[in-house]
Amino acid sequence: MSSADEPKAMSEGKADPNGDLYVRVEQRDGSDEPAHYLVSAQVLSTASDDFKAMISEHSSVTGQRALRNNLPMITIPNSNVAAMGCIFWLLHRHIGLNLEELSHKPVPCLLLEVYIEARNRDVFVPGIKQWITERLCAALELPALSNKDIADLTTVAWYLEDESKFEQLTLRAMKSMPADFLSRWERLRNRYPVPSSIPVAIRKQIRDSSEKLLETLHLGVELLEENTYVYDTLVKLCRKCGRQVEGDATKCQTCDNSDVIPGHCTKDVRVSLYFQAIRKVNLWPKLVRFREDSFSKLVHDFDRLKDDKTSNCARNQGCPLFGVLRRVREAVEKLGDDLKGLSLSDFRDHAVEMAEDNSRIVSVNALRDNADAENAAHTVAPTDSPVELPKEAPAETPTEVPAEVPTEAHTGGSI
Repeated sequence: MSSADEPKAMSEGKADPNGDLYVRVEQRDGSDEPAHYLVSAQVLSTASDDFKAMISEHSSVTGQRALRNNLPMITIPNSNVAAMGCIFWLLHRHIGLNLEELSHKPVPCLLLEVYIEARNRDVFVPGIKQWITERLCAALELPALSNKDIADLTTVAWYLEDESKFEQLTLRAMKSMPADFLSRWERLRNRYPVPSSIPVAIRKQIRDSSEKLLETLHLGVELLEENTYVYDTLVKLCRKCGRQVEGDATKCQTCDNSDVIPGHCTKDVRVSLYFQAIRKVNLWPKLVRFREDSFSKLVHDFDRLKDDKTSNCARNQGCPLFGVLRRVREAVEKLGDDLKGLSLSDFRDHAVEMAEDNSRIVSVNALRDNADAENAAHTVAPTDSPVELPKEAPAETPTEVPAEVPTEAHTGGSI
């Protein structure tokens, strides 16, 4: 290792922020380069027994005393580089080190990765859960989240059993996701055990809401068909050719005809103008949008109807067309107000079933680990070289899909 990578001297009796053993973290699927971190031995006092054993087994570290001329190198295979970097930083902060805030803002998928990695490594100290919860709250304040972000954050809220955040995020999913969002959640469920009933319930709400929006659009036509009154318009028409006479003109310039009459606002005219208005805001004729676009986007287009100036009825705002457009917008607003997020308690029965399944997985993995340990006992690794830890088989080991994480988290370095 270069001299720049060597840790600074540790003051007697004080924690070493730069660490006194090296940890090499290898990405589970090999998609990222391994990262090297300097880790203080004091984190062992905050971690679980399993994590302590994993770090200290080959470290030659007792308390804060390290072999300064031959720092131990620990390898953690089958892991997540960015998530483990955050975990080491949080463990250091938990023992009271005055560390600067992480230079990057973890994206929602990294919050999920940190939670899963901490749970699988059994290092869930209170500081880690608090940090994830704080970042989850901050993410909810963001004005825009991608469909992927919402799926990741909802999964985090599910694992944290945060009723309020779960309801907020599922409501946000219902409003901002299209009905075909389910493919993203299916990929998540292949990595993490999330009840399939959650995305299914969200998709049902999205489809129901879209259907109600479409029904509201049809309601406008029905209301216009019911009103058969005829009113004059503010424009005049040429009796000979039917063209509209511009402004205050007294005759048709096209056919030089002076026989002009007032236009009429009839039921058929209003229906025609209604479709003209909804076409301007892209609500017709592409009805496929009600299956593919999000609730929020459709509501935005409905709201644009308030600026429609299609009708030339002499009654102005009293024209039945304006009344129908207003009622359509109000009905859409009520749909948005009535939409509620899902309750976490509705899915707790699934959580119990998952916990029972996980217990069975843990039992099987424990038997396999014991067999691996017996085989490893016959092989002694050299003490002067980095030691590869035996690959663990924790409960619910996920199959990694390349995570979108900030590049700073991959560079390694001091925590």
